[in-house]
Amino acid sequence: MKTSIILFLLWGLSFTVSAQSKPGHISGRVLDEHQKPIEFATVALVSASVDSAFVKATYTDPTGAFAFESLNEGRYRVKITFVGYQNAASPVLVLTPNQPATDMGSIALQPQTKQLSEVVVTGQKAVIEQKIDRMVLNVDALPSNAGATALDVLEKSPGVSVDPNGNVSLKGKKEVMIMLDDKLTYLSGDELVNLLRSMNASQLNQIEIMTNPSAKYDASGNAGIINIRTKKQTVQGFNGTLTLGLGYSPYFKSNDGLSMNYRSGKVNTFFNYGFIQNNGYFNIETHRNFLDANGLKTGELNQSAHRINQNQTNNLKLGMDYFASARTTLGFSLTGFYNPQRPTGETTTRLTDGNGKVDSTLSTPSSGQALWRNGAINVNARHTFGEASAGREISASADLLTYNASNAQNLVTNTYSSDGALLSQLPLRGDIPLDITIFTAKVDYMQPLGQYKFETGVKTATSNTNNQANYFLTTNGVEAPDYGLSNQFKYHESINAVYSNLSRQVGKWYGQLGLRYENTQYTGHQLGNPEKPDSVFVRHYSNLFPTLFVSYKANERNQFVVSVGRRIDRPAYRDLNPFLSIIDRYAYSTGNPFLRPQFTNNFELSHTYNNFLTTTLNYSRTDGFITETLQKQGDVIVRSVGNIAIRDNVGLAISMHLPVTSFWSANLFVNGAYTAFNGTVADLPFQASAFSMNLNLTNQFKLGSGWAAEVSGFYHGRNRDEGQAIIRSISQLSLGLSKQLWDKKASLVFNVRDVFHSQISREIQNFQNVVSTANFTRDTRVANISFVYRFGQSIKGGAARARTSAEDEKDRVKLQ
Repeated sequence: MKTSIILFLLWGLSFTVSAQSKPGHISGRVLDEHQKPIEFATVALVSASVDSAFVKATYTDPTGAFAFESLNEGRYRVKITFVGYQNAASPVLVLTPNQPATDMGSIALQPQTKQLSEVVVTGQKAVIEQKIDRMVLNVDALPSNAGATALDVLEKSPGVSVDPNGNVSLKGKKEVMIMLDDKLTYLSGDELVNLLRSMNASQLNQIEIMTNPSAKYDASGNAGIINIRTKKQTVQGFNGTLTLGLGYSPYFKSNDGLSMNYRSGKVNTFFNYGFIQNNGYFNIETHRNFLDANGLKTGELNQSAHRINQNQTNNLKLGMDYFASARTTLGFSLTGFYNPQRPTGETTTRLTDGNGKVDSTLSTPSSGQALWRNGAINVNARHTFGEASAGREISASADLLTYNASNAQNLVTNTYSSDGALLSQLPLRGDIPLDITIFTAKVDYMQPLGQYKFETGVKTATSNTNNQANYFLTTNGVEAPDYGLSNQFKYHESINAVYSNLSRQVGKWYGQLGLRYENTQYTGHQLGNPEKPDSVFVRHYSNLFPTLFVSYKANERNQFVVSVGRRIDRPAYRDLNPFLSIIDRYAYSTGNPFLRPQFTNNFELSHTYNNFLTTTLNYSRTDGFITETLQKQGDVIVRSVGNIAIRDNVGLAISMHLPVTSFWSANLFVNGAYTAFNGTVADLPFQASAFSMNLNLTNQFKLGSGWAAEVSGFYHGRNRDEGQAIIRSISQLSLGLSKQLWDKKASLVFNVRDVFHSQISREIQNFQNVVSTANFTRDTRVANISFVYRFGQSIKGGAARARTSAEDEKDRVKLQ
């Protein structure tokens, strides 16, 4: 089945590439009434000879430029549309052998002044935009995203993958900083997955992917930043979107959302709510062979874990913007997340000796009740100065976030002999609360200095974590605390930063030089109990993070960009906790209080051709690479974390966007990377390397009469994950069909994700005479039908909403 998917994706690539072979060329530039470039205007090329038949379509780039390549000789017209402006059309343009190219120069659009009676989408965005410092995925551009979740959208984004534990990778590297509207989610693992699954795709505007951010951004995340932007309306009047979705895998699911926006005069208010009922399963099949020094098998473990989770997620955001003047904006927002869960499951473990004879069998049924809650408040302000100080701007933002989790666990470990007789029964109850409080504040200032632009800013972030694990054993009907398993860990961290950027445009050249300083201080305190001593550790360090960004626009069709940057990845809070916790009878995990941050130097060279083909060559070296380590202690596997190695990564990425025909457009992303590790694990030399390849392909089809279809898929090749584990290839193929209704005020969408249920994660590990394989399966094949209705009245206008300050700490809260 994987072969079929790969062949299909490559067939789409071959057809796409073959569409470029003819000499004709038409170009131009779209400006607004103030002679400023308009980005994202829709430019259509039609025949002037055959009843205005559609030929091609494209979109203007950040400079307002557009171009049509590979045209036949003939007579054409160009039609330009952009929401809020009057349509424009060119006179007849004639391409001949003697004049195969036409430059239309600058075309100025005039604004519309008529109020619209309803919110109607009049143009279609490109699925992927390649900007000078980032790649942008426009969520609404894919019909199948209607009724999907934010996680579904993220998994389909170019170069992005999500593993079974919810860890997000970008171009094969897991150290990604996840942001939501320019501030971090402060979550990882299952909690981040639950948050993203609670957000309906109809609430999202764009996914921004930045692999080498400037000094203005927090230095965390060596793989870069993924910024999820939600929709923000600042137009006069009332408008909103209602989304209703129903899905089915082996279990029924629902996906609903409501967003509303009202602006009257200087006040803009907004409200967003998302609800998802997501009942699903998660299976893990584990097989371990234990070998002696000669490679002969001495024992075997086979483990099967099946988990069903009843999961409700609720997501709320509301707030207000006050436009005090044309230059000053004040705002605040409140967000909340409420996620009750009821997990049930059973784990069966069978142990055999080297001859295959069953030694014992363990059966561990489990049940629980969990509740995850958070609340956040943000206040922000922005002011731009008058004409005498044109270009000067100051903004400030502050965030207070609280997280609270409760997790009640009940499990019983039943041990059976080889003949099936019950040997022992061990009931265990767990009460695992968690409280996190985070405060962040920042100020940014920008000012022209002659022909230069100067930016500077400061940020402070503090976090306090209180993580408890209280376990109770029942013996002869009497419950008592198990101090050997119980633990309480408190963590305090403070990060203070200052940065500066200096940039200048000189002809075809643009350069930006930046420097960021960050000081980190943290304290960890493991509280003692009658069986364990009290322990405290304190760390502090300061670092500089330079960035360099240079671009050269050779002509209207060729642009080159070079970027260099240094980044840091701090240990997750939980990874510093030295407490030893039990995963099962044969697997433990523990943190490492001596864990150091890892540092990465990134280098990138990219070339963009005609705004549709971008090629990027990148290299990075990570010192003190942090990864999971595995060690064998008797018949137990201990999972920990450590700074094990130097990691070198070199990669080549190709991104392509093409309107193939009048009804078919394609987007392709291919990334190949070579990764090498050189270090030590458990005081033994460790060297490993691997080549990996990722491929994403999305095909869109306009079928007429408001119908549209989508065929999309991805393939992630075999790779080495963080050193010790080899991850086998994984693939997915998804289909979507949509119908626009009621003059595009509503849409009905049907889609099936992971049609062949091929999105199964498999890994292999070989260490200290233990060979381990594991398969992770979840209900990724989902059929979904959704209805989206857009309502209200609006006219064009308004200023952008101010950014918030929380941009780094949330991504390092590792709760599972």
